[in-house]
Amino acid sequence: MRTLSKVLFLLVLIGGFQQSGYSIEDTLKFTYPKKTIELDTIVDGTVLDFKFTITNNYDSAVEVMQIHPSCGCTIIETQSFNLSSGESKEISIKFNSTGRIGTNYKEIHVLTDKGMLTVSFNVTVEAKK
Repeated sequence: MRTLSKVLFLLVLIGGFQQSGYSIEDTLKFTYPKKTIELDTIVDGTVLDFKFTITNNYDSAVEVMQIHPSCGCTIIETQSFNLSSGESKEISIKFNSTGRIGTNYKEIHVLTDKGMLTVSFNVTVEAKK
């Protein structure tokens, strides 16, 4: 049921951007990791902490309204904030690898008043020896 709620949430967000005149392409005015972040191999049960930075390249302030992970195993420590023009902010992430053996591909959706951007990461989880 929780997965269905997340899917519906994202569909509503995307539909809202199309109606408001913003599109996914508007996020090109942000600087952020455009490619997938490749993380080291970790052992099952490890909680991995990492960060990425977004920068507002618009001429005006941007409101980051929500940061939403694609999975419950990923926790975003920062939720909403404003970025002045040219300002940067680190986004702190925690990934709980418990029971996630193998290659994991996860996405983080950053919802702003200018559009939505997606940052992804890969991490390989090995079984405990």
